[in-house]
Amino acid sequence: MTTETRVKILGYIKTNGQARVRDLVDHLRIGNVAVHRQLKSLVESGKLTKVGSAPNVLYYLVDMSKQKEVVDFWLGGAQEDWEFAVEIWESGKRLHNALFFAQLSLEKILKAYHYHSKDSHPLLIHDMVVLAKKAGLKIDDELNDDLKEISSFSIKARYEEYKTMFRKKATKDFTDIWMKKSEKIRSYLLNQFK
Repeated sequence: MTTETRVKILGYIKTNGQARVRDLVDHLRIGNVAVHRQLKSLVESGKLTKVGSAPNVLYYLVDMSKQKEVVDFWLGGAQEDWEFAVEIWESGKRLHNALFFAQLSLEKILKAYHYHSKDSHPLLIHDMVVLAKKAGLKIDDELNDDLKEISSFSIKARYEEYKTMFRKKATKDFTDIWMKKSEKIRSYLLNQFK
């Protein structure tokens, strides 16, 4: 019955473009709790997305072509930021900016992966440890620590009160270490899409 109910819910939303819980309760002639349970499962499996908050929640079918478009958008931005980070790194000047754009690139890859795996918008934050966990990636202690440090580059390079200290910290040796770590993390994250 569960699979049959889910098929009926998907059919109803396909026909009507959207659904509220009460629409489905009336249409399917089953209880509110049962509808909620099925909707939760369909959202978690990526077949539906929900918009709004109770009591005005609407459920929609997930448009897989939109998912690819959003993932490609995040990955395109990540590639552009990575190329800029490498260009700055290779120039040997303003190395704190290389680290900032490397961080931005990794953050965008994580957001792309979140959308790819969860088919929902990622959190609008810069904390890559949280982003990785919300996207469902398993991260070991080393990767956790590296992501935590690289996440800090976003703050340190962005806000004036931190920039002076970060510029001093972003020596050639420091930048070489963290760009190489970023490159390794970048490869790992991109491989998660396969």
